[in-house]
Amino acid sequence: MKILAFKYNKGYLLGMLMLLVSIASAQNLKTKPKDFKKAYLKALESFDKKNYFESYQIFKKLNEENTDNANLKYWVANNLWYLQTDHENATDLLASAVANYTVQYKKDNFENTKAPLDAYLLLGRIYRFSGRVDEALTIFNDLRKVTKNIPGWQTKIGIEISICHNILEMSKIPGNETIDNLSALNTEADEEYPLVTADGAKMFVSRQASNIIEKSVLLTAEQKNTNWSETATEPLLWRPTGMTGDGRTMLYENNGDIYISYFDGEMGWETPIKLPSTINTPNWEGDATLSADGLFLIFVSDRPEGEGGLDMYASERNDDKTWQLPKNLGPLINSPYDEISPMLHADFNTLYFCSNGHRNMGGFDVYRSLRDEEGNWSDPINLGIPINSPADERGIWISPNNRFGYLSSNRADGKGKSDIYEVNFGDRSTDEERLVLMVGTVSMHDESYPDNVQITITNRMNGELVGVYVPNPITGKFLFILPPEIEYTALYEATGYISYFNHFSVVRDSAYRKIMHAVQLEPVRFFNPPSNVLNSQQTIINNIFFQPNSIDFFSSVIELEKLAHYLRKNPTAVIEIAAYSDAQADDAYNLQITQQRADSVKQYMMNLRVKDAQLVAKGYGNIKPVALNKTPDGRDSEEGRKWNRRIEFVVLQKGNQELKINPIVVPENLRIK
Repeated sequence: MKILAFKYNKGYLLGMLMLLVSIASAQNLKTKPKDFKKAYLKALESFDKKNYFESYQIFKKLNEENTDNANLKYWVANNLWYLQTDHENATDLLASAVANYTVQYKKDNFENTKAPLDAYLLLGRIYRFSGRVDEALTIFNDLRKVTKNIPGWQTKIGIEISICHNILEMSKIPGNETIDNLSALNTEADEEYPLVTADGAKMFVSRQASNIIEKSVLLTAEQKNTNWSETATEPLLWRPTGMTGDGRTMLYENNGDIYISYFDGEMGWETPIKLPSTINTPNWEGDATLSADGLFLIFVSDRPEGEGGLDMYASERNDDKTWQLPKNLGPLINSPYDEISPMLHADFNTLYFCSNGHRNMGGFDVYRSLRDEEGNWSDPINLGIPINSPADERGIWISPNNRFGYLSSNRADGKGKSDIYEVNFGDRSTDEERLVLMVGTVSMHDESYPDNVQITITNRMNGELVGVYVPNPITGKFLFILPPEIEYTALYEATGYISYFNHFSVVRDSAYRKIMHAVQLEPVRFFNPPSNVLNSQQTIINNIFFQPNSIDFFSSVIELEKLAHYLRKNPTAVIEIAAYSDAQADDAYNLQITQQRADSVKQYMMNLRVKDAQLVAKGYGNIKPVALNKTPDGRDSEEGRKWNRRIEFVVLQKGNQELKINPIVVPENLRIK
């Protein structure tokens, strides 16, 4: 019995010993199933390829099978961090993992059961992200002591501690802004990069699918009575990054290159066109934005000559629509780290962007820089709390009047990993930019919308071209932003319609102004002359006159149609359209408006099938007055000035039939003696 007992006990002990060795071996990964190494290395490969969900799934399964492995806990938590989800679980995993760490860590050693020092670092970052800044500081200070003899770590930890202090300092002086989750548009998916029209009425949002079943879409939303609602979605093939103020030109990033697309009425968005090699290089280019007028481009690139990781570059468009060689915005704007999401404000001189460099609160923060008269950018200013947070803020947009804006952020209170937030700056009338937002519609007399309208804006004072704009051919709506000037002129033209002209002023010391303007173009009507005109060998016409600051000649249409009939019957005849002004404005403006009057009359005549070669349009400004602009005692005389705002028709080459132009008969008391 003793022997049997001994054998029994020996077998029992041997069995227990083998079981314990087997368990210990499984826990210490000294003898693992053949597929463990394969799975571990596959998870690392997925992580390196930024396929964090796949990496998480593999490491999670391995961790469930090996619950005492601190290294696996670290990798599960690390993937959760990059997936920006379940930070509470990640915190618990890391708190357990850091109890068993090693400084002799090799990432690809699948037998390693201890966590790297990076687990401590990640735990501190998650604490900070979650608003537990004091606990994060404790972690980082402890880690600084542990790593004092490890090269590179003191600098790394110093940055983390500095970020914590920045948060604590900015928390003491929060801004007056409010920031709210735009819940009407946000889902459990990622909503990012809001692109908003200048009037704040329409928004485009990139919605990234949260799983492989759903599809990423480009969301279109419209705001009515301060409420946003989705109006359309379409497949998100390329990532939109910038848009002009009228919402009709959009920039995309695709595979590290920048593309541009234009909205074409009923056809929708045209196929994006890749920008030329002056902009796109073999390096990565993206996050491009346009100025409100589409003439100034700012984008992000990782070109080797930059200041750090991702830098911002700027390029201007030439008159021939080519782009100039881009210039780096320099070390004051570009940090040694990454700058992304540039947004050039409607005032053309304020740059908003996001950066994980400069003085930040962790991740990417929103900054503002101002451009001076010499084109130099100021030292960027962190917009602080509540706009910025320990999370990542990206894709900023600020309204022309600086009263509200939108951004995307992955802060902890969101519906998904990244949500759209609305920022309200409150009453900032003293900070409103001095600019004008022109919003309106161009329609026809029958309330239809033309598809070939062109709006030309010029500076009234010097005649310089400010911009050429095209309304939406479906709605007739136009929207453009103008920098602060004294006075502007706007010319509305469409084939087959009488051109329309108006002027508006933006006083230099006035703040933001929104001008609503509805324009209705009248169709060209062909003159049906009575029989006595048709059969007459002589055509008699009168010269025409204008109201102040106007090119409206509607009251003289009958004279122009008689002249057009004559010129069609006499194709060898040539007429000069000589326009003159009063002396109310300066010489430059008078030359400009008289040329516009002459050109508009010529265009009207050509719409009446008169050949271009038969018409010479010339503006002479305020020379050759036919009446007094002022009374003898020096007072302004509108009675006299109205005779000087005229067009005189001059026969340069006669036709077969006679053309008689009645002379201007100025009242005796207004004549120049």
